[in-house]
Amino acid sequence: MERITPENLRELRKKLGLSSQQAADSVYKNQRLWQRYEAPVTASSSLNIPPATLELFCLKHGLPYPPNKQGKLGKLVSFYGGQGGAGHTLLTIDISTALMADGYEVLVISDRNGCAMFGEMSIKHNYPFPRTIEIESSNNLNSTNDLVNIPYSTSPNGLKPIIDNYDFVFIDIGFMMAEKYFDVLEPDLIIGPAKINEIKDRNVRAFYNLRNLAKSFSEKKNEKTKLALLMVAVSTHYAFSPGYYGLFDESADDYEEERDIYFKQQEENELDQEELLRLFNSLSGKPNMYLMNSYTSDAYDSYRERYAKGYSIFNKAPDSLPAHELRSVKNEILRILGVPSR
Repeated sequence: MERITPENLRELRKKLGLSSQQAADSVYKNQRLWQRYEAPVTASSSLNIPPATLELFCLKHGLPYPPNKQGKLGKLVSFYGGQGGAGHTLLTIDISTALMADGYEVLVISDRNGCAMFGEMSIKHNYPFPRTIEIESSNNLNSTNDLVNIPYSTSPNGLKPIIDNYDFVFIDIGFMMAEKYFDVLEPDLIIGPAKINEIKDRNVRAFYNLRNLAKSFSEKKNEKTKLALLMVAVSTHYAFSPGYYGLFDESADDYEEERDIYFKQQEENELDQEELLRLFNSLSGKPNMYLMNSYTSDAYDSYRERYAKGYSIFNKAPDSLPAHELRSVKNEILRILGVPSR
């Protein structure tokens, strides 16, 4: 590894908003020793920071290792605002994994109920997993003011300088806590998943969650953040034949009755979806609001239900239909952010 210069180390520390004492404490060194790491190479007291110490410093403060000195894209993204159970965390893991495969540096900011819950499991299987910073659970915080008491590396203000050291940073934390982070960090893109095969009311709620978030940003003069609605678990005729999946026994006495009930329900679901699509299409033309052209099918939803254990579909089934759908989602995210795909 190319040696980091004392000047680079000093700039890195200051960018993180750390004193030399805080930097030394984070790697279990005394302040005088840290000062020697930052001393000019011409000084007699100058000392190279050991690679293991530098790596520990990077791990403690959410930096890639070796620390990047050239700057990154610094794009902040979050799957948020859709109805619960739409797979926010697994989408975060899958899209992060796809971006990592493209050579991007990726970081996830998560509480224990999000991506941070799955890191150890992915490592156990020797699967790639994005670097993760785990923050305090929202259950332990009583007010907005409590955010200032979070350790400096996981508070919104503490994370601000870290974002620029990565190409993509994903926020995967609880509903109420996320909004507090959004206010400070102003993400580049927030994607609300609408689980289209759910009952209509839950999808309507997903739509209005996103609209309310847009209204809140407008009131706070945030013109930076783009919002997008992503349809997930879309059912298709060719993929949802009851006979193909063995849902009905054609030799059964009540086969025709059960079949008619099934197709009547499917027809009702299709009408609900058409109504939702009209609602979703109303996003078009509104500033910084998008209905994404890409989507995931019910095949991905089946995977999510069976394999939501923290490892990505790109580890288990990289050539499957839902994996190709997710690559399309990833590419559209890049287009919305204005990042050329690799």
